Amino acid sequence: MAIKDEIREEQKKFKDMPLKGKIGYIRDYYKFHILIGILVIIFGAVFLRDYIVNSRPDYLNAVMLNTILDYAADSDITGDLAAYAGVDREEYKITIDTTMRIDLERNDQMSMASEQKILALFSADEIDVMAAPLAIMDTYAPENAFSDIHAIMDDDQIKAMEEAGFPVYYATCDGQTFPAGFYIKNSAYLQALSEHGTFVPEDEPVFAVTSRLKHPEAALSLLHMICGR
Repeated sequence: MAIKDEIREEQKKFKDMPLKGKIGYIRDYYKFHILIGILVIIFGAVFLRDYIVNSRPDYLNAVMLNTILDYAADSDITGDLAAYAGVDREEYKITIDTTMRIDLERNDQMSMASEQKILALFSADEIDVMAAPLAIMDTYAPENAFSDIHAIMDDDQIKAMEEAGFPVYYATCDGQTFPAGFYIKNSAYLQALSEHGTFVPEDEPVFAVTSRLKHPEAALSLLHMICGR
């Protein structure tokens, strides 16, 4: 039988079917076509969503290394910052990455991937703030990773932070030592963010502005939110 005749036979058969039969016929005969169509719609929607989000101007790009956040807990730092600073997340993009980990004693896959990602962020000028245990911050400081904290605040503000229980963190690079941020283990916000806090206190977590700082006001807002200032 010619293909043309087969098509006519199928059309006639379909026309004479009851509604239930037509549904079953379409489901069985076109299930792969329908599945492909659904997948195309899903991937198209995800792509469109990501395109819209990524096309928004950045409000802040921050990295928080070696957090112990409980992912089952409601620990939305980006949402908290948006509410604190009055930022419309439909207009601006806030990125605070808490997923990376670096183990200085073991060069495991997670550490290697995190180091590569951080290098890419520095290369792309997409990292305003970095918060991590002291040992990690001291590893990056000699590589010109941090800026003087005076980029976002004056001496009186720095003194007020110290008096509130947040000592200054000093970075050393090319023989120069300068104030780059603050020790933040006394942050009530970070301690309450999840059941076990945000950082291990013994790790002496530090907040610092990076040498790629592009959003100083946003960095200051994040610091104020973290330190309750």
